[in-house]
Amino acid sequence: MELRQLEYFVTVADERNFTRAAARLHVTQPGVSAQIRQLERELGQELLDRSGRVTRLTEAGEVVLPFARTALGAVAGARLAVDELSGLLRGHVAVGMVSQSASLDIPDLLAGFHRRHPAIAAVSADAALCAGADSVSLAEIADQSLICLPVGTGLRACVDAAYASAGLQPRIGFEASDPRMLARLAARGLGLAFLTEPAARAYGDGLHVITISDPPMRGRLALAWRADTPGSPVARALIAHARAEFGEPG
Repeated sequence: MELRQLEYFVTVADERNFTRAAARLHVTQPGVSAQIRQLERELGQELLDRSGRVTRLTEAGEVVLPFARTALGAVAGARLAVDELSGLLRGHVAVGMVSQSASLDIPDLLAGFHRRHPAIAAVSADAALCAGADSVSLAEIADQSLICLPVGTGLRACVDAAYASAGLQPRIGFEASDPRMLARLAARGLGLAFLTEPAARAYGDGLHVITISDPPMRGRLALAWRADTPGSPVARALIAHARAEFGEPG
């Protein structure tokens, strides 16, 4: 019995769906299924009822789930206790800021903090792998720390989906909601920043821009409006203008 198997089992139990669990874990769905099947074989009982649209716990799964949660919690607690004993500062921290804060250089602040406490984010400033390349695969940067937009944004969803499809887990070192901040953090050597192509052109001065070639990453922005109402004359005029400028979706 492995901790990974328990983690996958708990995640599927929480999500009640293998696909969502795999996305949350940033691994492939077959990988999740295989690990849980192995756990079930070791225990001699099926833990999940896969017969319906929603994955449910079997009677054995209901019994095992609290023990699995306890085991995972105990491991996390043991790691924290050892870290505290050794004086090692590690983990994640969220920094809130208003958009107009030019008087405080947040990238410099974070770069200095990272130099003093490198375990806070497992950041590798060594990007020699990508130095001369125009394109790379996700597998080639799998061990690199990433700088990305937060969960809930279109770009982050695209990144997470690409890593999941490649069977990889992204190592997010820093998150920021402003693409300009992503570029500035990358310029301080804090990781590889994921930016859209327009943002890379706009904010990538002094940075080496590399295209992800495998798997290809594509996204789409759309102008949406309510179909059940004609809208105001101004709205109709704006929609017509947008269609003329950008064309109909293909």
